[in-house]
Amino acid sequence: MLPLDSEFVVLYILYASALLYFLIGYLKTKKVINTVNLIVFAFYAILMVFIFVYKENFKGGNSLAVLFYGFLFLWIHFSINGLIAIVNYLRKIL
Repeated sequence: MLPLDSEFVVLYILYASALLYFLIGYLKTKKVINTVNLIVFAFYAILMVFIFVYKENFKGGNSLAVLFYGFLFLWIHFSINGLIAIVNYLRKIL
């Protein structure tokens, strides 16, 4: 059973948006980096679904930790992609 609090709904919307972003990038360009992004996203999305479904993870006030780690994966993924884009842009202009 997935939690349906407002914070978790926002996280689900972020995951759906990230899936659409990576899927559109993959279908549009077919570059290797987009394939890697999609595979990495699928891996941690499946991992988070298993964490969300297991009821014991939410006992004792752990729901905030689960929420944090769910957001942390997305933040790290997009931060790494942003850094790669900045480095590639700087290589082009320099």
